[in-house]
Amino acid sequence: MLFVILIVIHIIISILLTVSILLQSSKGGGLSGAFGGLGGAAQTMFGGRGTATFLSKATSILAALFMINCLGMVFASGLNKPTSAVQEELQRTPAKTSQGNALPAVPETK
Repeated sequence: MLFVILIVIHIIISILLTVSILLQSSKGGGLSGAFGGLGGAAQTMFGGRGTATFLSKATSILAALFMINCLGMVFASGLNKPTSAVQEELQRTPAKTSQGNALPAVPETK
């Protein structure tokens, strides 16, 4: 259940991070002006320089949350689970240490 919640949070963070990156203006104006005046509205709301600072901070915070969430999903997925069929088999069968189960000795050739 925890893993499903983390995936939903991860998708939301990914969408918000993508939007915050695309709204930042670049040398060519970026996509912020392509949404029918959305960039102009953002500039009047935050000021000319305030938009870049706000979006830069939002991008940094969302990127940090993205990385932390990735680490959380790794630990929630079960880091100690076997990753191969060989490891599963080794965990299921007890170690054979008695002499009766040992491989026959190979004769030495001289």
